[in-house]
Amino acid sequence: MTEKNTIVLRRFDDVHARLLLSLQDEISQLEQELEKLENPTSSGSVSEKMLAKTRILRELRKVVAEYDHLFNTWSKMQANPASEATTKELKQWLSEPGTNAEAGLGISAQQNIQWLEKTKDVSTIELGDDEKAPSINKEKPHSEDSGRSGGGGFMAFFNCAGKRK
Repeated sequence: MTEKNTIVLRRFDDVHARLLLSLQDEISQLEQELEKLENPTSSGSVSEKMLAKTRILRELRKVVAEYDHLFNTWSKMQANPASEATTKELKQWLSEPGTNAEAGLGISAQQNIQWLEKTKDVSTIELGDDEKAPSINKEKPHSEDSGRSGGGGFMAFFNCAGKRK
């Protein structure tokens, strides 16, 4: 039987794949612009090229960091797939009276069952009393000058509290 301290969440694999592909395309376009600028036969003054190159590199730094972060976060999420038993027990629990929107879950049992049909798109987080067990209630320590906002809960667990700069 699944413990009460198991959280089952969708990873939104299709969305993550689309976002990664979009970022990949953006990086490729910026990379092509950079290669054109670095070509010795490209037109423009040295100072114009340097300004354009600095702008492109600054943008690449942001987009590549976002790509890497999303890739790593999604990889962590995929490392915790929900077991068939957990998914089955959750479906049974959701079909019981009082476990739908009226119980404060915010969506109907039918909607819950629909997303659970994509069981390959579902991960679990095991919570526990053990210090080694991850907890959505623990705040991940971060330095003041890290440039990131927030830090507690789910976002800290998956290290996804950062924002695109």
